[in-house]
Amino acid sequence: MGPAAINIQMVRENLALSIAFWAAAQRGVITANSVPAKAAFKSIGNEFLEVDTPLELADNRELVRCVSNQIRSAFAFSAIQTYRSLETTYRGSPLQEMDNDLRGARCSFFVLNKTVAQNLLSPIWVCPPEFRTRFEVRDVPFSLDTSALDGKEVFWDHFGGLQSYLGLLEYCCLRVAEDTSDVPREDRIVEAEPSTRPSLTGNGKISTTDDVVTYIGERCDIGDTEKVIAKGLYLDYTEWCYQRGEEPLAQRSFGMQLTARGFHRQRRGKGRHWWMGLGLRTPFVPYSANGHPSVTESRQPIV
Repeated sequence: MGPAAINIQMVRENLALSIAFWAAAQRGVITANSVPAKAAFKSIGNEFLEVDTPLELADNRELVRCVSNQIRSAFAFSAIQTYRSLETTYRGSPLQEMDNDLRGARCSFFVLNKTVAQNLLSPIWVCPPEFRTRFEVRDVPFSLDTSALDGKEVFWDHFGGLQSYLGLLEYCCLRVAEDTSDVPREDRIVEAEPSTRPSLTGNGKISTTDDVVTYIGERCDIGDTEKVIAKGLYLDYTEWCYQRGEEPLAQRSFGMQLTARGFHRQRRGKGRHWWMGLGLRTPFVPYSANGHPSVTESRQPIV
């Protein structure tokens, strides 16, 4: 995964963490009394530093207000950084982008960047005339209709809420990772980061190309009418490896093994990549849930 994709991943994690803190403060898991007056941490030089935290929190209501500000700043930061990552990855105007989903994402972040750049915590929509229309990313799904927003306060539900926005960030991260891969475009597969998931047996064995053949035989059906979403197939393969106590191949290596065996990868509806000629025999059951913190969202401005 290249620097542009990693930057999007980091700002997405930062926003998700802010939302999680907000939810914890709302539920009383984190209270004003639990916030320390001093914070100690280890510096790069392995020295312990102590810093006063000048927070004056009278009660939990004040804590929730402060954490809400964290969400607003994390949102603004994510919009600016994602826009920059997209602009360094793709050439030309976002309006001239041929891929519909990518066009929707690029145009949305073009407008969001202009908007939050004017005021990070209390943004007002800045929508140039040529960008006053509806932008969609169907694969998320995400939708932003800017036709009548210029000069208005920004509300979460203008773009479907924070959950939809987190999905848009994930789409951009995966798309940028794919489009900056050094694999030829028709065979591009996102390189997975090294796994930190524990092996069930702890034997440290690495999956091999022969194991890919075994996986196909155990988990997949082969035929001209078979197809499976590439991301789902790789997740199922990694799950299968962990159950055997093995570390899976990186996604790119896994894809190359499939290509070598005559299967081909194709972008179909909603911009998703599919493996053709291959299908999962039984539905994928994940090792553990990994959803975003649930946030009750009402029609309130982000200010």
